[in-house]
Amino acid sequence: MSHLTPIRTIRLAAGQTTTVVAVRGTRLAVGGGRAWLTRERDERDFVLPAGRTFTCDGDEVLVVQMLVAGTL
Repeated sequence: MSHLTPIRTIRLAAGQTTTVVAVRGTRLAVGGGRAWLTRERDERDFVLPAGRTFTCDGDEVLVVQMLVAGTL
């Protein structure tokens, strides 16, 4: 039996922030706008333009802020 993960769309205004509690394999896709993403215990930050994705390599907490209004 395969594990199914629900698809959820979050619309965020420019400057709006959300926290995502993710499990290994969770994929975040930027459907519009541009997002800044950071992870707990990781000094790196990521900027993702529309059309790009980020896949979690472990269970983690992500903080995402939209730099340009769009969807996640």
